[in-house]
Amino acid sequence: MQRQDIRDIVAEGRKCAYSGCGHAGTTGNERAMSARNAALKTAADYDRYPLSYAKRVLSRFTITSPIAQTLTGHGGFAQYLNRFKLKDSPYCACAPDKVQDVLHVLEECPIFGRERAETEAGTGVVVARHGFPALLDDETNRKTFLEFCERVTRRYRHVLVEILKNPEPEITETLKAFVEAIVNENVSLVISRQLLTDVGTHLSLLPDNVSQEVSHFALDVIQPRAISFEEQVSSIRQHLADIYERNQKWKEAAEVLVGIPLETGQKQYSVDYKLETYLKIARLYLEVDDPVQAEAYVNRASLLQAETTNEQLQIYYKVCYARVLDYRR
Repeated sequence: MQRQDIRDIVAEGRKCAYSGCGHAGTTGNERAMSARNAALKTAADYDRYPLSYAKRVLSRFTITSPIAQTLTGHGGFAQYLNRFKLKDSPYCACAPDKVQDVLHVLEECPIFGRERAETEAGTGVVVARHGFPALLDDETNRKTFLEFCERVTRRYRHVLVEILKNPEPEITETLKAFVEAIVNENVSLVISRQLLTDVGTHLSLLPDNVSQEVSHFALDVIQPRAISFEEQVSSIRQHLADIYERNQKWKEAAEVLVGIPLETGQKQYSVDYKLETYLKIARLYLEVDDPVQAEAYVNRASLLQAETTNEQLQIYYKVCYARVLDYRR
């Protein structure tokens, strides 16, 4: 074992035991083997102090989602996602030979170099595993370090908030650039989905002209990876249909909703969601006097209406069905 390996083991708080087997049957050797086996069975970390002490310490802190991801490594890190087949590669976008785990992101990833430098300047401690004890033992340093951890995991979300502060002429192009960046394959799929969900939520708060343009752009950019963003695509399409409907563009609204893969996608939609969407499409086609298309979607809804317990949707179905029958006369 190399000297650097031993340093790493000590820094990580691990223990390494060496022993060689002696002749079996010899009393002294047997005692040595028993002692070795007992030494290897160390007590669990949580047994080294009373549970009441652990509860008291934990009660002083608020563990946010980003901090929990940092402490456990169970989050939007390429190494973790790759283990569960959610990302093709465990390597970081900064270098093809760097595994993106928690330590890489905190200690050396140049993507977060500015945040790391600010943390080191504020604490006077190098952000590295040998400096973690000093960062966490001191209350002031701990607060600064945990803020750094949160900033790293929430970096893109902070960018979105800043973009939304821009005036209307600029917000359209900056939002487009943001959407294009977050759906890039180099960004963790978990993070991309969450941020795209945030974008979809904020679209409803923007003027219709801005929201409509950004929505169409997002759908175009997402299209090659649409199967990975089904929930977000559905939300954006529903919002876009509402915009068209407000402007009495019934056909455009219907065509946008038709693009939601209610039956062919991987996501399992609820009966009520599919039923309501089919009926909405049928109603929109009826608004432009297209009973043929409307009947096709009423027929799809008929397969679901018996499965719902929502009385409003059942009434909605009967109204649409009656209107289709009126066109047959």
